[in-house]
Amino acid sequence: MKIYARVGDLLKEATTVIAAESDAAEQHLLRRPVGVAMAQLWTELQLPIVLAFPDSHPDDHKRR
Repeated sequence: MKIYARVGDLLKEATTVIAAESDAAEQHLLRRPVGVAMAQLWTELQLPIVLAFPDSHPDDHKRR
């Protein structure tokens, strides 16, 4: 999960860089695949682990 958190942080960093693009249409084109990657990171990689090991939820510290 720590590795996936690092990947998520890098994807978030990418959105910050994309936000510097002045053309809104270009921003949209660049953000879309990053959003897809973020969603798949959760649904395809993290969620199966969390379902098998609920204590591994990345936001678990926020729920306590």
